[in-house]
Amino acid sequence: MKSGLAEKDCENLAIELIRILQKWGLWIDVAIFTNGNRYMHSYEKKDIYNGLPYLSFSENINPEDYTTGYVEIFACNGKRSYIEKCFDNPEHIFEMVFEGPLYALLNYEEYVVDIEEISDEAWEDVFSKTDILEEYIADRYGVYEKEELADLSDPDFPVWDPLVFDTWEEYQRFVYGISDKEKVKCTPNSKRDDGSYDEWLNEQDAIESEFDHRWKALEGSFEVQWENLKCKAKKELVADYFYESVLRSELNVFAGNIISEINEIFSKYGLWYEQTFEWGLTSYKEGDFGK
Repeated sequence: MKSGLAEKDCENLAIELIRILQKWGLWIDVAIFTNGNRYMHSYEKKDIYNGLPYLSFSENINPEDYTTGYVEIFACNGKRSYIEKCFDNPEHIFEMVFEGPLYALLNYEEYVVDIEEISDEAWEDVFSKTDILEEYIADRYGVYEKEELADLSDPDFPVWDPLVFDTWEEYQRFVYGISDKEKVKCTPNSKRDDGSYDEWLNEQDAIESEFDHRWKALEGSFEVQWENLKCKAKKELVADYFYESVLRSELNVFAGNIISEINEIFSKYGLWYEQTFEWGLTSYKEGDFGK
């Protein structure tokens, strides 16, 4: 059954919506009907359509075979019965039926998904818009910013770089300073065995200049290692069972954002939608009203 939307637009709308659902782990147990075609979730990754995995495509499908449900009615005598009814837009522009996480999102605005189903792209959104990654790094590694990597003892992230310091001892001296035994008190009136006070000052200036040069190199090293640490922490955080409840709490904040993304896609194609049952929706052209 063909819809009132251009065939190419039907296809593009379905694909864009599926991309969003897959991005956020919401594609499970979802089927879309438009322009006589069905785009349905598959548990097989090898089922690919238009470059998207876990997608089974079929043609010449009547959506009412899937979008008709039982409705409770009452007779004048108060007797209850059930009839089959379809509330779809008769034009059948775009219908969708769903269970699983999308059901919870659209009915209760709760974003509850299998953590493993969330895409890397979605995680980047989460990490960029929340402090959860920084909080995890602080909790797991005791580091709040890249400069603190100097005190990081985790052997997987040694800060000393042989391109910056010749020896580990030299790096330690740079970070923590020389010991009291190594300090030599010098005043304008004092002399040292290895030269005058002015010579000593010149030596200190040279050392300070060298350390400034090395600190700039070290800052670059911190930046690289900070990014490496963040990459490692992202993988650990997603897999950390003991951190899952905190993670889910942060994720649920995105429920409204995801619904807005879905609404924007429909609006892009001049459509709006309403739910027919708790498990289904139908769409109308902007300006039309549902029945």
